[in-house]
Amino acid sequence: MTIIMTTILAGEEEPMQPVGVDPHGTHRFLENRIVRDLLDHGPIDLNTIALRAHAGLYSNAEQRQLAQLIGYSVGGYSDLSYVDDDSYFRAAERSEALLEDDSNES
Repeated sequence: MTIIMTTILAGEEEPMQPVGVDPHGTHRFLENRIVRDLLDHGPIDLNTIALRAHAGLYSNAEQRQLAQLIGYSVGGYSDLSYVDDDSYFRAAERSEALLEDDSNES
């Protein structure tokens, strides 16, 4: 059985990965190592996914979630064509919360 996510149901919020800070100080989504291994060692790569998305096989929501699962930087996330303002602002709020947490610990 194949289940295809094409839209978020009314009233449901799109999933959002947690945000952290990498060793270089870049705010990133926390990557899912299983997803990363599948892309790095599996039969499909990001270029293939992009081509399939362009052909309409993946929704923008699916692409946003993948970007988060592979640990995309929050700053770079806003530049992706399939990321809307709402999704970016939610990510930016999580990133800013990290900065507030750091300032409260000082």
